[in-house]
Order: sequence, then structure tokens, then C-alpha cells
Amino acid sequence: MALSACGGAPDIGETPMAAAAADSQERVTAFAASAADASPVGASGAAIEGVALPRGTAHLPAPAVYDIRLVDHNGWHREAFELVPVRGAGYQTLHAIVVLRGPSALSPVAGVEPYCATALRCEYVPPRNGNYAERYTVSLSDDSVAQLSTTNGMIAISARHLEVEQPSIVSVTLTVDGQPPVTKRITYAKSP
Repeated sequence: MALSACGGAPDIGETPMAAAAADSQERVTAFAASAADASPVGASGAAIEGVALPRGTAHLPAPAVYDIRLVDHNGWHREAFELVPVRGAGYQTLHAIVVLRGPSALSPVAGVEPYCATALRCEYVPPRNGNYAERYTVSLSDDSVAQLSTTNGMIAISARHLEVEQPSIVSVTLTVDGQPPVTKRITYAKSP
């Protein structure tokens, strides 16, 4: 089979048809493995949609794991924020962005307008696409300190008061079907 895979004659006892079929199956398996490892990004950095594996492959990439990023007004993200109020202006507003985990951090909800049903819960419902989840829910543990709203196509997290009476921790949770919830924390501190 090694010789027939290189384009030579079939091995002893192997028919030309069997050699070609084995070679073809090896190429399909290798392509499926490399497609599963490759990131779905084009040269421009945009996500590629509608890419299908060759017929006959049963290997699909593992489902994506989603994360939530908290971003400040400068565009910097952190795992957790400790906010101190500015006298007369209060706390800065943070934004919650849904991303795929990994170095590229693409957003499956880019260009999708979020909808906030309440001050505790907002959702992204992108058009149906087999590559991503159908619904992404961002929620707060309670709305006594902070609330959710939408602005510029993102979910905003803003404080309800100019200053809290005691330090408070707010949990921001991303819920996506098929994966455990992801939670980030924001600490609202008292002014010094």
C-alpha cells in the first residue's frame, strides 16, 4: 500500500481499486483531523462560515467553549474588576462581551444586538448557525448594586448609585446551553 499511495504500482495481492480507496480514506481522515485543529479564521481575521468537511467524514470539531470578558471604557479586559467611585460621577460602566475561549477570542455574537428583558438578564440571539450556540444569556446575581442595559451593540454593566455604603461584589454570569456557567466578579468599593 505504501508504494501505491506514492503513485506506484499496487502492492502484491492488492488490487488497484483497493489501493486507491485506502489512499483516499487516509487523505479524508488527515483532512478531518487538520480541519478540527485549525482555527476557523480567514486571512482577514473574520470567522469563516459555511465550511463543510468532505463527504464521508464523521469527525466534527468539538463544540466551542464560550467565555465572557469584562471590558472597561479603555477597552482593557480583566478577569475581575475592583471599581472605586469618582467623586460626583460614580463608578465607570463596564461592558460584557461573549467570546470563544482561546488566543483569537472571536465573538460569536459580533454584529448581533443584545436584548435586555430585565435589569438582571440580557440575551444575544444570533441567527441560527450550526457552528455556534443559539442563545447567550448574561445575568447578574442581583440588581441592588448594578444593572444591565444595552449600548453600542454590547451589554453594559452600570452601578445603580454614585457610591455604595459598603463594599459589594457583583457576579456577572454567562449561560450557554451545553456548558457550565462562566462567572466573573466586579467589586464596587467605597471611596477612600
